[in-house]
Amino acid sequence: MGQSVSFRDAAHAPSNEKQKEEWEKKYHWEEPHLWDYPMLPVKMTEASCAKCHRQNIYIPSAEKLNIAYAT
Repeated sequence: MGQSVSFRDAAHAPSNEKQKEEWEKKYHWEEPHLWDYPMLPVKMTEASCAKCHRQNIYIPSAEKLNIAYAT
């Protein structure tokens, strides 16, 4: 896909239905159809930490991920 430098092309994912509707109006946003791995919603970005920190039990500044690891 190359570099996506616009909001619409960067494969952002809305956090909820209200945000989705706002983006559709403001940015003409639509579900990414060509991206195998679209960007995660902000509330889920810590999930990406595990890509590089697989062996870590505690990851600074990843509160939600640390709680998930602890359970």
